[in-house]
Amino acid sequence: MGILRAAPSRPDLSLLAYLRSRGRAAAAIYNSVHNYVLPLALGFAAWQWNSPLSGKLALIWLAHISMDRALGFGLKFPGDFKFTHLQSCTSLPAAALKTGPEYS
Repeated sequence: MGILRAAPSRPDLSLLAYLRSRGRAAAAIYNSVHNYVLPLALGFAAWQWNSPLSGKLALIWLAHISMDRALGFGLKFPGDFKFTHLQSCTSLPAAALKTGPEYS
């Protein structure tokens, strides 16, 4: 249970991508960590290989993603960190939807 108590105090390391760039690469890194596919795959592997630690990590990861969604932090668009898939596309400013080599 120690790992379950320590996990919430750890920073979200995928945010470090936004320190270097605010474009496609940063959004892709953040989005790859904040979708349900990878933690579900880890949970399935933990079940197949009977690995309790991997199972706990998968549950923590799923809880983290779910908590982010509940607080309104969704998958990111290239261009600006604050615009997410949870917002209406009609309310997004044009700057949030910019793409191209200067944003990657």
